[in-house]
Amino acid sequence: MKRLPRIRRGTTLTSPVSGRRYVVEDLLAEGGFGTAYVARRGRRRVCLKLTADSLSWHREAYMAELLHGHPRVIQIHEAFPIYRGHRMLYAIAMELAYGAVADVVDGNPWREHRVVAQVRGLLTAIDHLHASGALHRDITPFNVYVVDDDLLKLGDFGIARHGPKKGVPADAFNPWFVDDDLFEGSRSRWTITDDLWQVGQLAAVLLTGDIRPIHTREVRDLPCSDGLKLAIRRAIGEPAQRYPDAKSLAVGLRGTRLQFGRLRSLEARTISFTGPLGISRAEATRLARRAGARVIDSPSGALDALVVGDASPGWIAGTSGGVKILQVLALRERGYPITIITARHFLRLIGL
Repeated sequence: MKRLPRIRRGTTLTSPVSGRRYVVEDLLAEGGFGTAYVARRGRRRVCLKLTADSLSWHREAYMAELLHGHPRVIQIHEAFPIYRGHRMLYAIAMELAYGAVADVVDGNPWREHRVVAQVRGLLTAIDHLHASGALHRDITPFNVYVVDDDLLKLGDFGIARHGPKKGVPADAFNPWFVDDDLFEGSRSRWTITDDLWQVGQLAAVLLTGDIRPIHTREVRDLPCSDGLKLAIRRAIGEPAQRYPDAKSLAVGLRGTRLQFGRLRSLEARTISFTGPLGISRAEATRLARRAGARVIDSPSGALDALVVGDASPGWIAGTSGGVKILQVLALRERGYPITIITARHFLRLIGL
């Protein structure tokens, strides 16, 4: 979209709807939506966004009204058209934020407890949006704002869209901050899990202060607890293992610990291994079969137990980054009674 001509400082724009007068002060940002300024209405300073795109303007105003009053959403004061020069522009006057995450966090990472608290708060707004049948599609460090130097709020609903539970066409998104399979076209629909993929990436940005999306193999290097690594790894990992909704991700961000169980024997059990076992994988497989077990490589609904190597929490082990742990957790949430056991317990069961 062609950029709008900048408006001079001190220019007054009057809403034909309410009669309110906005005095333009400083330029805030320019982007695909249009141009944003700091403006003053009486004693109050607001953000005034201008665009020539009536569709995005309508969508932004509608979605913000849908979430009006939510404490984790940038509040809109009013939306109005304005005729300037020889063209029609569309304005939105909204709450002024301290800055976007990309501005505030760049090179200044947040501590884990702060990241967890703020992202979980943000997820309440995203859950509200999803409950209304809409998807945001642009939850990036440039569209999540920091208010009062701490509080994260969701904004910029210019490409948000209502759709069925199976998702909406992936026909509008930020190509820089999107999952590879959507960017490359191997998936054609944007779903709830894609919004949550962006939330997982946002959490990583807050933890590192590095304004870029990360790969799953980089999760193990994040400066946070293993429980939070697991939550982020699951949010940005394979679509089939991702959190199904915002509430589930919010619970996961509090920290997930593996709950280990015990088996009386391996007889007639189907098992799988992940992580270092203290013996070679081939030897573990041979001894497990001798004890009456069936060994499979990839977890499925037929699995009875997953053996997790003692030397690693699992989700940060090996080149796969803990895919098997994530698969088992997803299967357990779907009702499959899979037991997770330690390598030490496994070794005792096979007589070592």
